[in-house]
Amino acid sequence: MLNYIPAEALGGWEPLTAEEVASIFRSATFPWWIVGGRALDLFIGRETRKHVDIEVAILRQDQAALRDLLGSWEVWYVPEPGKGLLRWDRGTALTQEAHEIWSRETGHDLWQLEVLIEEALGDQWIYRRDDRVSAPISEFGLKIDGVPVIRPEIALLYKSKGARERDHADFAAVLPLLDSSARSWLASALETVGTGQQWLPALRE
Repeated sequence: MLNYIPAEALGGWEPLTAEEVASIFRSATFPWWIVGGRALDLFIGRETRKHVDIEVAILRQDQAALRDLLGSWEVWYVPEPGKGLLRWDRGTALTQEAHEIWSRETGHDLWQLEVLIEEALGDQWIYRRDDRVSAPISEFGLKIDGVPVIRPEIALLYKSKGARERDHADFAAVLPLLDSSARSWLASALETVGTGQQWLPALRE
């Protein structure tokens, strides 16, 4: 029987900075992107709120290369939603349901980096919550000061599911900076998946 450990039993967070993440991933042989609220702040050019963690996305096909990159780090993953954490040892493949990885330097008591697994088919990124939404992998992200980050419209698509207070704040902060193409893509994606419907009027203005 697998021994799942609740995440809260394994310590809190002391997230890396974007610069520290970029330093760790500098030697990566696979694509990666800072995602979530940190990515939106990098896109905006300032910190709009405090962040309790920092997230990086990679493609599922690159999981082994990620585990090798993290080397001796302590790495855990969520095998299924709501199941707690399992240690991820080198040479072990993640379950298909797993998309969330927590990691920290060995000996460090607090979590430093979360990695999210993205799905892809050929040269297309596939939205893992609804495979009707996709985009070329080459258009999944952009670089800001040399650091790869998720495109803001895709970050907002992910945030649209929960639409927490901070997600609405992120949307309001980013919206004025989105060009017509990004607004159109996000509106179409939200219509397809049925989340973030309250954002549609502002996207169409």
